[in-house]
Amino acid sequence: MRRAVSGCPNGCARHHIAGIGFRLLALFAVGRRDGETATDFFRRVDPERARAALADLERISEEEALPSDFVDLGEESAFKVETMAGECSV
Repeated sequence: MRRAVSGCPNGCARHHIAGIGFRLLALFAVGRRDGETATDFFRRVDPERARAALADLERISEEEALPSDFVDLGEESAFKVETMAGECSV
């Protein structure tokens, strides 16, 4: 079974078709130039500025983790790995 960059055991994530992640949208929205694409913006922007925008997503220790840290956005229960056969895992 193959795995995607996201760790999805079914390979469903389509990283190759997106030029920007959701959590970076705010940085792009306030810092872009008129008509500038996300790809061009992130080629231009200082990498440290992008890292700072993602700082709250850095790894937390097991002692610091809260139960809510294991619940995906829009979900009500904790994340758990489930593998199954599907057309995308071929």
